[in-house]
Amino acid sequence: MLHRHFIPSNKKGVQRPPLIHYGYIAEEEFLFAYARHHGLLHECDGNYEGEIMLLKLDTMYAAMKAILAELKISSIRLHLPHVVGIGGSTRIIALYSNYSMNKIPPAEDVEKLVQFLGKEQEQPKWYFDATRWKWNF
Repeated sequence: MLHRHFIPSNKKGVQRPPLIHYGYIAEEEFLFAYARHHGLLHECDGNYEGEIMLLKLDTMYAAMKAILAELKISSIRLHLPHVVGIGGSTRIIALYSNYSMNKIPPAEDVEKLVQFLGKEQEQPKWYFDATRWKWNF
């Protein structure tokens, strides 16, 4: 449960809490394998002749967009924010944030996604956004 101090208030002059996302770690290996299998890899020419570079974030977005479409889930907004985690920063599959708690996706949709991703043994967690982690007015 998120502490009430992290839930934004509409009162003027009150500090706005940092942005905190609720979701699961975006496993790059899983998303790249899905993208590869479905022809969704985003690549570009590298610095050297014949070199091809994988556009990681574009590929992850393409894979997640296809997964959500395959599962017929429209309640989960496609969002892979850069967050602060234990051991550094990473990307997560955000279900919602402390600023969008009025748009929590239905449990059935979350369960479908969790099963597809193979994360049945995990619980979603709260993660601080890597760029909007301060209190502001």
